[in-house]
Amino acid sequence: MADIAPLPLAVVFDDGRQHGTPERAGPRARRPVTAESMLLAAVAHDLYPALGAITGLSGLLADPGVGGDDRARALADIRAASDVMIGQCRDLAEVARLLRTGEPPRGDRADVAVLVRDALAGTDVGGRRVLTDLPSFEVTLSGPTVQRIVANLLLDAAGHTRAGTTIRVWARPRRPGMLLGVEDDDPARRAVVAPPGAASADPTGPEHPGLAALLAGQFVRAHGGEMRQVARHGGGTSVEVLLTELVAA
Repeated sequence: MADIAPLPLAVVFDDGRQHGTPERAGPRARRPVTAESMLLAAVAHDLYPALGAITGLSGLLADPGVGGDDRARALADIRAASDVMIGQCRDLAEVARLLRTGEPPRGDRADVAVLVRDALAGTDVGGRRVLTDLPSFEVTLSGPTVQRIVANLLLDAAGHTRAGTTIRVWARPRRPGMLLGVEDDDPARRAVVAPPGAASADPTGPEHPGLAALLAGQFVRAHGGEMRQVARHGGGTSVEVLLTELVAA
């Protein structure tokens, strides 16, 4: 059987409260992890390198000796990185609004397969193969919220796996809503298995979930759902999301 552990997004789900017990070994003891510290660390960890790459590519384009295919590739890379950052900044703004207002998303009857496929079509996974298992079924949910969950989980999988990895996306009806999964087969990827809010958790460590996973977790929470990560035997991970059906708007 797979090793199942709750994704440390439980820290994000908690409205700013602190988890864990700080070590009391002196003034340099580690402080408890908070939702804010995880999000800020993820923003710095994920967006700063992307901005650095854009700056470097822009410098390359300024070189008059660069032309043809090299220039076209640089422009394409700048556009791809910019699109991801714009999407994540938009998601951060929406998450901030949800946290500030506590306003629940509006539900509409929708075909889950159509929603997920639209999200897949608009997400660049950079050389990974995406397989789908999406039977047609309808659930009352927030279509835009579900699509942001799917897009961010895809970005998270692509950002933590090697080119050529297969990413599988599936969905099933599950009372009182639906179950969604995004999994990869990269044997080099490790699941995040640290207990939520452990005092030893490091918001900048290699096993800390990235910004895309944290954003997905916030959207799951807004939809009244749960999210967990499953370590797959043979390598790779699977993130499973249970979303509760909403009251129709």
